[in-house]
Amino acid sequence: MELLIYALASLALRAYAEPVSPAEVKLYFEENLSQGSEAYLPEDSGYAEKIIPRWNSLGPPKYVVAVKPATAVDVLQVIEYASNQSIPFLGTGGGHGYTITTSGVANAVDIDLGLFTSVTVDALKNTLTIGGAVTFGEILDPLYEAGKEIRS
Repeated sequence: MELLIYALASLALRAYAEPVSPAEVKLYFEENLSQGSEAYLPEDSGYAEKIIPRWNSLGPPKYVVAVKPATAVDVLQVIEYASNQSIPFLGTGGGHGYTITTSGVANAVDIDLGLFTSVTVDALKNTLTIGGAVTFGEILDPLYEAGKEIRS
């Protein structure tokens, strides 16, 4: 019973805790993600060059921090941290596409998958595995070299 009361009190305190600042979020990612990962605040120098923005016809999402994880484990860690801190997040890749809903994303973490650019074709299994930032044009040569094609 005491454990249940402690757990409920912890949840209540967490619900009323001060939100984490963007600088604290960035610092957490810098200290806890693997080497090669990157974290940026929108006001950081070079942010616009290092992070591929996600856009839409009504306006861009609003991020407090952008993170470029280097590994799949890093991606999971970013999602877990953002979820635990009640921070919305959105995974982005090539920055292109059409939707009218991303303008509703505010005070979020941008999980920029820009470091995930691998393309692997297994001709025997007829499978194509691509990273989260691969664009359509980047799969054509590897498919051709493996003697494969896709329908348009």
